[in-house]
Amino acid sequence: MFWLLWVLWVPLLWAMRDGDRRGNTLLAYLAGYAGVSTVFFWISEAIVVYSNVPGPLCLVAVHLFAMFYAIPYAFVFGRVHDLRRRFGIWWILALPAFQVAMEFLPLALSPLIGIRISLFPYFLGATQYRIPELIQIASITGVVGVTFVAILPNAVIAELVYRRREGRSLDLRPLIATIAMFLGLFAWGSHRISSINQTIEEWPEVRLSQIQQNISMQERMSSSSREVLRDWKALDDTLLDEEMDLIIWPEGSILFDPRRSRRVAQFLGQEVVNHNASLLLGGGYVEDIDDDNYELRNSAYLFTPTISTRRNGTEVPSAEIAQRYDKMVPLPFGEYIPFSETFPILREWLEGPGNFKPGDQATLFEVEAASGPFTLYTSICYEAILPRFMRREMSDSDLIVNITNDGWFGDTPAPHQHAMLTIFRAVELGTPLYRLGYTGVSFTVTPSGVISNETEPFVEGATVVTVNVGEIDTFYKSRGDIFGWLCSVLLFGGMFLTRKRVSHQAQ
Repeated sequence: MFWLLWVLWVPLLWAMRDGDRRGNTLLAYLAGYAGVSTVFFWISEAIVVYSNVPGPLCLVAVHLFAMFYAIPYAFVFGRVHDLRRRFGIWWILALPAFQVAMEFLPLALSPLIGIRISLFPYFLGATQYRIPELIQIASITGVVGVTFVAILPNAVIAELVYRRREGRSLDLRPLIATIAMFLGLFAWGSHRISSINQTIEEWPEVRLSQIQQNISMQERMSSSSREVLRDWKALDDTLLDEEMDLIIWPEGSILFDPRRSRRVAQFLGQEVVNHNASLLLGGGYVEDIDDDNYELRNSAYLFTPTISTRRNGTEVPSAEIAQRYDKMVPLPFGEYIPFSETFPILREWLEGPGNFKPGDQATLFEVEAASGPFTLYTSICYEAILPRFMRREMSDSDLIVNITNDGWFGDTPAPHQHAMLTIFRAVELGTPLYRLGYTGVSFTVTPSGVISNETEPFVEGATVVTVNVGEIDTFYKSRGDIFGWLCSVLLFGGMFLTRKRVSHQAQ
């Protein structure tokens, strides 16, 4: 129901009354609160699995989360009539720009102030992910450009409602211009997709394993490390007759550091030998600091084929850990507790979340394939839904691999929402994306945002998928968040100037 966003806010805008700023703000806040608490209700499921927090308190946590993240909606939609007075008819552009600013600025300002404002970034434009013709604009503006386009019709329709309420003649020009804009975007998007498809056909193909399990995290946590390994091997072995260039196991597919166990390293190396393909998997990383302290990281390891020499001089196929990536953006309240370094008592109150440290740089993995060598970045979990992070750290490769474990969230909309937000990195960065979930959702995405090989969550399966690898230039990759900054600066600058002009006229 992607089209619903185009008219979703019209009833709320209709309910706004000129001169009642307090009432409008409250109504917009309640609408945002209802939306956020509904969309993110699955947080309570994750807290139950992750921690020792009782069920009722988990629900309280969801509503506290919604109470905070409803504030931007109060600012955006509660100021509609202020925007109309300050910008005139141009308020229909100011409203979607305001929404863009509220989505963009928390991510843009977080590194500057040293506090992550947005725990789970959510872009309204991401709901359009099933319409590849429409989302091509993300290659220029980033995903926030799709938010702007999808919010615009709401403002245009609301202006017609306000004019009728005020007894003024209807001005249909904004509506006609908006329809023309949508038609133009669909036409340009279709052309771009066709052009990209022609380019992709000339790229080399690589064959990747796509395996996922149907198991709850409660079951998995009660399993031994050996059982976990055997389960993944069993799925892997169903593909022994298939030709592959890269075997991929998802985030957390092994529960320890493979460097610290010779037996485990040999076990994984044998998989590489059996399939004659490199192996990329998610595992732990442990670094001893001293006798009493150690450091944990969430990592991805690449095992590659090699030749080892026995004592008798015989050369035999083997494997080695060639490269490792340490996750740079740990998941708050899952992999670490915010502010726990300053307030250690938080770790006593909240049992369950890990104490993982972030990595300091991305790793460009190099893989040999039958069609030739190719490069890839491996984002872990929700790193892939962070546009600025991915552009800064993981652009300029032939493929983006996102390994994740959404099984923590149960059979809820969370895996679908997480996957939805990931898809836009392919369009923004001009790079094919392959996503593998522990329990799904898994898929491949072309640089034009076309999805294939999509799986349902909690459905066990093993297959081999083919992906054309390469990269194309995009405006967003080379120029960055110009559109997000432009919307933010023009909006707040315009509000300041119009406020100053109104005050001067009043004097």
